[in-house]
Amino acid sequence: MDNTEEGVLTIEDGVVTKCKEGLVNLVIPAGITEIEPFTIRNSYKTLESVVINEWFPGLHFFGFEALKSVQFGSGVTSIGAFSKCTALESIKIPESVTEIDSRAFEDCTALKTVELPSSLLKIENNMFKGCTALESIKIPEGVTVIGENAFEGCTALKSVEIPSTVTKIESYAFTGCTALESIVIPDSVERICWQGFSGCKALKSIVIGSGVEDLGQWAFDYCTSLSQIEFRGTVAQWDNMGGLHNLLCVAPVTSVKCSDGEWKKGTLMVKGGTLIACVDKSATSVTVPDTVKEIRWYAFDKCDCLESVVISEGVEEIDGHAFNDCKSLKYIEIPSTMRIIYKGAFSGCGSVEKIVSRSTLYPFNEKTGKLYDARKAKKEPILEVLAAKEEAKQLKIKQIQKVSAMSLFSEAIKKKGIEDYAVESFIPTKTVNIIWVRVNENNVIYKVKANAFDWTSDVPKIVDALCDKEKSSREIFDSLMKAKLQPLEVPKNLPHALTLRPSKDGKIRFFSQGLLRKISFLYTTKELEIVGVTEIEKNALSHRGADYPLETLIIADGVEKIGESAFGYLNHLVSALLPESVTEIGQTAFRGCTALSEIKFTGTLSQWNAVEKGEMWNKNVPAKTVKCTDGDAEI
Repeated sequence: MDNTEEGVLTIEDGVVTKCKEGLVNLVIPAGITEIEPFTIRNSYKTLESVVINEWFPGLHFFGFEALKSVQFGSGVTSIGAFSKCTALESIKIPESVTEIDSRAFEDCTALKTVELPSSLLKIENNMFKGCTALESIKIPEGVTVIGENAFEGCTALKSVEIPSTVTKIESYAFTGCTALESIVIPDSVERICWQGFSGCKALKSIVIGSGVEDLGQWAFDYCTSLSQIEFRGTVAQWDNMGGLHNLLCVAPVTSVKCSDGEWKKGTLMVKGGTLIACVDKSATSVTVPDTVKEIRWYAFDKCDCLESVVISEGVEEIDGHAFNDCKSLKYIEIPSTMRIIYKGAFSGCGSVEKIVSRSTLYPFNEKTGKLYDARKAKKEPILEVLAAKEEAKQLKIKQIQKVSAMSLFSEAIKKKGIEDYAVESFIPTKTVNIIWVRVNENNVIYKVKANAFDWTSDVPKIVDALCDKEKSSREIFDSLMKAKLQPLEVPKNLPHALTLRPSKDGKIRFFSQGLLRKISFLYTTKELEIVGVTEIEKNALSHRGADYPLETLIIADGVEKIGESAFGYLNHLVSALLPESVTEIGQTAFRGCTALSEIKFTGTLSQWNAVEKGEMWNKNVPAKTVKCTDGDAEI
């Protein structure tokens, strides 16, 4: 069906107010200044082509999954959103366009080719984020900034041409471009920001322009194949590069080719009397030179091979976490000039066997086997030798707990022939271990006591329930509750350790009890169902400042209270199902859910009207009604 057919579009004073469902081809007529919200949304599954002669505010095609062809007229000067148009394979932007909105083509997973106009001034934030089929991009001359997350997650991207007009590459611009093998950064670029190229695991070589003065933190983190760097400036310029350790600490490269010679990477990076980083992570023994006054925080982070460190006379400060998680460190020598060792400087150094300290402020007591902070009247221990013995004992306990519980679940799942599963352990202690089990979309956590094994016989029954695709969510939950080992209420100390993961089709069904505290879920989650809880805590799923593609939320029957801002700022959420058991919805519960166009309630109109609703519970939500079993309630 085309909009040229009579009665397909209803236009009043230049405003499209109605559109028949099932539209396939759309040509936006001349003179149109507005399309009312959600007017053409009823064709998001059928619309295949669109011709746009003029862009205007409010025009967007978010999630039009059948859209294959987009043509722009010469009168178009700016372009809005086509994000999640998963059938769109190519796009050509006319020379008249000077501005393309952020997220314009985000998650267009079939998009392979893009032609950008020379009139464009900036690659906006998230513009092509998640375009997993995009293989190459030529950024035109005139563009000055590549925005945050602009090409993040473009896993097929192999070729990038950056013009000589670009001055800044923003944070996460090319994060996770796992097919990218080489990149040339022009002389015009001054700064590569935070995690600009992090996670580009195939990146082997880079050419960095002479104008680059600073590398942001973790700019090349996890670029594990990077073995060749060319810098178009001098050796002196490279040596004075800001944030140099953010590249050299994570890349296996050993030297840099400069315009006037070769710069070679040593063991320690020292600037202005500060030891910034140990860039040779394979070093087993290090002597900090007497030219150093301060050892910077995380300077020896990830130095897993380091066994011995001698800190020379003249060094005065060791910052917090300077030797963070140096698990192999056995010998430490501290000078008399040491003035302050900040808290946590040797955090995670559990294998230390010998400490020699000449400092009166930080004496070592042979009898107690502890290094003390004696700057105050009461001495405080800051490091203990032979701690590795106790750690080894605790590790053994944790491993026994993990093996007994994790292996039972893993083997039972394997016998069912399930490939999409995971079993992990969290927060193990001497007496208790938390186990997370996922089978397809079904996620559940359990508390396993170290000395109790009466639950083991129920593992096959639990796995049978989690693998059963014929049972409803409630039936699976009822089966889980019959076992001796039952789904656990989310503990207070667990949310930051647990990230729920979806099935291959992006779904999560989470079984729990009692109060649902704040949880996280993987970025690829599109549908989330919560089963078994009775209350959802304040900010439980709120993700302000993050960008999750969650589109569907299902809350199973039994939930009575939804806390304040529980689902705040899930800005891709389209549909929410609330159970008839709900009696209270906290203020701003769905605030910022700017795509939420459908809310369903499994009870009647009278039940919905009886629900206590907090102030602005639906602020910024476009849905105007709640669908109840016997009619629609206006909100």
